[in-house]
Amino acid sequence: MVIETTDEKGSRVGTEIHSYDRVAKTMHLTFMSAQGVVSRLIGVPDPIHHTIEWKSSNPKGDARQELTLTCAKDGLSAHLQGKIHQGGTLRSTFSGILERVGDLPESDLTPAK
Repeated sequence: MVIETTDEKGSRVGTEIHSYDRVAKTMHLTFMSAQGVVSRLIGVPDPIHHTIEWKSSNPKGDARQELTLTCAKDGLSAHLQGKIHQGGTLRSTFSGILERVGDLPESDLTPAK
C-alpha cells in the first residue's frame, strides 16, 4: 500500500510504502519525507486489538521512532500515537487521526498498457 501524507494546507509531507511479510508476520514501512529523508519501521500487528506497534529499523543514527496505529473495526479510520527519541532523549510526541477520504479515480485504477 502506498500513502501520500499532506499537511492541513495540502502540501506534501511525505510518501510511505507498507508491506506485509507473511513468513515473519511483520509489517514493513518505508517513509520518504518531502525533503528526501528516508526512514524505515518494522511493525507487529495485533489482530485482536486492531493495532500495529512500530519501531525504527534504521541501523544508523541515534534517532528512534515508536508508533502505535489503532485501526477502527470498520477499517475506514485509525488513531496514530508516536514518540521520537534522539540521543536517548525524548524529542517529540505526536498523535493524529487517519480517515479514509474516498476512492481513487477510475483512471488511477486502470492498469497501464
